[in-house]
Amino acid sequence: MKIGIWAKCLDIEQKTGLEIYTENLIRGLAKIDSQNDYLLYSDHPLETDYLPKNFKLKVLPWPFPKLWTQIRLPWELASSKPNLIFFPSFASPLFLPVKSVITIHDLFFFDFPQHYSLMERLILSFWVNQTALNRASAIIVPSEYIKNLMVKKWPDFKNKIFVTHLGYNPEYRPRPVQEIERVKKEHKLKTAYFIHVVGGYVARKNSLRVLEAFKMLNPAQKNVTMVLVGRDFGPEYQKTQKAVDDLGLKKRVLFLKYLPTADLAALLCGAIASVYPSLSEGFGLPVLEAMACGVPVVTSNLGAMAEVAGQAALLVNPHSVAEIAKAMEALWEEARLREKYQTLGLKRAKHFSWQKCAQETLKIFETVGAK
Repeated sequence: MKIGIWAKCLDIEQKTGLEIYTENLIRGLAKIDSQNDYLLYSDHPLETDYLPKNFKLKVLPWPFPKLWTQIRLPWELASSKPNLIFFPSFASPLFLPVKSVITIHDLFFFDFPQHYSLMERLILSFWVNQTALNRASAIIVPSEYIKNLMVKKWPDFKNKIFVTHLGYNPEYRPRPVQEIERVKKEHKLKTAYFIHVVGGYVARKNSLRVLEAFKMLNPAQKNVTMVLVGRDFGPEYQKTQKAVDDLGLKKRVLFLKYLPTADLAALLCGAIASVYPSLSEGFGLPVLEAMACGVPVVTSNLGAMAEVAGQAALLVNPHSVAEIAKAMEALWEEARLREKYQTLGLKRAKHFSWQKCAQETLKIFETVGAK
């Protein structure tokens, strides 16, 4: 079977959700599947030396800044005719000459309509309906939470929605003390600290409530820092910076930008806890990555975060600043509680891997290709 993969996103250096998913799924498929042939379609050259011979890159030149996916890719597919084409997001072409499998990572524009303009909501809804629900042979989602939302909204499509949980980079693991100390020294971290990893600052990440909760901690605990890790741009980033000033936390909050994976893992390992009470996630990779590092996690008691964490994290109402603060304070003060969630988190993380994700995805490909 010949399987095409939309790989255009892989030339982004600072990878977040979509890019992490696409790259690791390709790596996972490369490890388990030597029988099928894969064509990776991109508009730019990509680093593919790590892939075996049954994975080939097809660079499709296009002189315009837009419409590569809508025009240039379908044109190529009509010629190369793979058995199916996989899109790791739902922004696929309107017209496809081959079968497609599409991943829908989230439904944020339904969950948080106030964060999107009417035009944005109409466009996103159109793409979900036209390119995934009505045209794709199968739809992959990263959690039962997202599947249940979709089935509730579109019950007629229940039988073509499949859950494949994500995995995590093996660099997220307990790190040696000397490595943790090196990273702390590089970033001048001289106190104990909590960590809040957002990737990109958006309102649903709940960063403002995290800061308010941090402010509520016992006054005797002033000698503790909150480390925020994420891209340093956008209106929500500006709001977060302003909140730090307004709350009088400027000397107790450290903003960090993009970090190499090993450094972020070491920073996680050295934290009192990872605080991630997001209002909504399609999956919640930061929860899994923190558990894999053996750091206690404070996260939301709803949606995909609760699904990923199970009983291995302190679950809180993400709308309650007081609950978030109480969980943080408990982990700061009680060594046995920290040890409990370190152990539970490490055990829970073993249930997830990119190899497992790749195996489940390959079964979907084979089912679609056999039809």
